[in-house]
Amino acid sequence: MTTKERQLQRALSVALRYISYRQRSSSEVKSKLLEQHPTAIVDLVLQRLEETNLLDDEQFAFQWVEFRNKTRPKSAIMLRRELAQKGVATDLIEKAVVDVDDSHNAYIAATKFRGKRDPRTVNNFTEKLFSHLKRRGYSYTVIKRTIDEVARENCSQSDI
Repeated sequence: MTTKERQLQRALSVALRYISYRQRSSSEVKSKLLEQHPTAIVDLVLQRLEETNLLDDEQFAFQWVEFRNKTRPKSAIMLRRELAQKGVATDLIEKAVVDVDDSHNAYIAATKFRGKRDPRTVNNFTEKLFSHLKRRGYSYTVIKRTIDEVARENCSQSDI
């Protein structure tokens, strides 16, 4: 086995271990490999991973959006930013976030926030909820609509 083959095997092993924890973008894997390996070897490893469908930025983007929507809902703007930071191409980002419903995600985030706090006992609940949703990238109109909806639900629950 030549030195180049050994380097390739070592880099491939590092890449496989890195993507075994969670799916990664090509850019993330490339950055990780460039820390220890020459560019020529990194390019070969990336090509091999893409050929075997172990590395697919489009699939990564869709799974990232789906995971975020289930665990910590964020706005389409924030999802775009996160995917861009991970090195996903703009056209793939747009495909992945095209179906993101900010109003629905904001409502889910608000109900999770409300579930952790009792609006009747927390001072300035509305302000805290506003800040919570703003940090997740929602627009003012979406936040206002969501806060109004949560307030209506709180009123109807307290009437019961």
